[in-house]
Amino acid sequence: MKNITFLALAAFMTLSCSDDDKTSAMPSIQGTYKLTSFRTNQVFDFNNDGMATEDFLTESGCYANSTVVLGTDNSSVINLGNSGIDYVIPPDTNQFTYVVTCAELDAFAGEYSQSGNDVIITMNDEPYVFAKSGNTLSVIMHNIIYTPVNQPGGQVYYTVSDATLVFTKQ
Repeated sequence: MKNITFLALAAFMTLSCSDDDKTSAMPSIQGTYKLTSFRTNQVFDFNNDGMATEDFLTESGCYANSTVVLGTDNSSVINLGNSGIDYVIPPDTNQFTYVVTCAELDAFAGEYSQSGNDVIITMNDEPYVFAKSGNTLSVIMHNIIYTPVNQPGGQVYYTVSDATLVFTKQ
């Protein structure tokens, strides 16, 4: 009787372990992630609607189609929106106006690796560390936003700021 109980218990434990292994496997990080948040540490009225915000995704449609694509072979492609700003400084004024134009996406190919919740994407020998949380990848990009500021005499200078980009798996 002891042998039957032991065999039944062993069979139960084996089946239980198999199910645990399947449910505890980490989900694949491969796939396409779309930009869902683009926040800076400065406010700016990029779209000239009279409301300044630190949310560049809503301020400009230039970044809405940005993606990160992680392949099964550890290849990566980051497709980033881009914008151009043309400034007009009227004579005898200290203020400028500007027109924003969206450019085609810039594609940056590289490789990626994962270490715990960090996804390291390397492009042109420079690593970018993305934090993985659930189905999102986020990264802080340093010195990415150049914000124009009026200067006395009609001169324009720029403040440079960092931005946090969040990509959500599709």
